[in-house]
Amino acid sequence: QRRQYEHAKHNADHEDEPALVAGREEPCDKTYSPRRRFIHYGEIRWHGVLLSGAQYYVSAQLIGTDLLKPSDLYVLGLRYATTTDSKTYVADISARYPITDALRVNPRLRLGYRDGDSGGASWQEYSAMPSLKLDYQWARNFGMELESGAKFTQKLQSGTRDDQTEYFVTVGYRYDFNAEGEIVKAGQ
Repeated sequence: QRRQYEHAKHNADHEDEPALVAGREEPCDKTYSPRRRFIHYGEIRWHGVLLSGAQYYVSAQLIGTDLLKPSDLYVLGLRYATTTDSKTYVADISARYPITDALRVNPRLRLGYRDGDSGGASWQEYSAMPSLKLDYQWARNFGMELESGAKFTQKLQSGTRDDQTEYFVTVGYRYDFNAEGEIVKAGQ
């Protein structure tokens, strides 16, 4: 799935023809989960424990490029998971829109719903996660990005409601050691 996204992204960066990619994932037959075990003197060790029960994961993506402008990218993703104690539904909508040759804006919205049962008590959880990323390509092999967003979660269990809001900001840079040729400013 990630490979298909990168392939479509590569096509959008390097080809003038529109591209459309769809993908799916196959479920794994074994899943490991970290479990904490406390040992004398406060030492903590982590190890994997085989989970019981069947778990299924299904996802689909629709990727379109060059729909409104050359090098733009639009992704619609849907995911469904059923585990031993919950079911999860997620819609993920994102875009990459070039403002200039060097600057791109990436809005994204993830909407989720989970329901489950823990200890005999059923619960539901709703989430929304909007974000906006700015991606600036300083040179052929060097780029910077800034992303900001929030996650709004509402959990309902046993007649109680718990609302949570989280905010995040990330700043990053990329250096491509495989860029061919000399360093050239974007747009030149």
